[in-house]
Amino acid sequence: ILDRDDWGLRANLAYGVTTAIDVQPGTIDILAYEDLVDAGLLVGPRTLSTGPGLFSNNSFTSQAPARSVLRRYKDAYRVRNLKAYISGSRQQRQYLVEAARELKLMATTEGALDMKLNLTHITDGFTGQEHPYPLVELYEDSVSFIAQSA
Repeated sequence: ILDRDDWGLRANLAYGVTTAIDVQPGTIDILAYEDLVDAGLLVGPRTLSTGPGLFSNNSFTSQAPARSVLRRYKDAYRVRNLKAYISGSRQQRQYLVEAARELKLMATTEGALDMKLNLTHITDGFTGQEHPYPLVELYEDSVSFIAQSA
């Protein structure tokens, strides 16, 4: 049941937050809140979401199934962002990224505290990483590579 008097949304506005994104929410309720805010029926910041996370159980065998799943996210959830959790092999992740690019969706990921995996995600074209890099000190080559990928 949606809380039509959500104080958290108003509090965010009071603190100057005008846009918020819920990356891989526990429920799809956030999508309904987004609709209510957009329609002016609820006071709150512009709210975005990735919808449910994409996990390795998708087992994409080519770009066509990835495109089909992501099209459903775009059409049914009306998202512009996706969150992939270690979603399969590198080839399967590349299918996902290519399908996202084709559908004009931004695919973000998490690197499971594995710097090599983080760098592979950047190389493959993910548009963002949702968790910090696991290294305390990043060297200039890594910083430069990450900056140029944006």
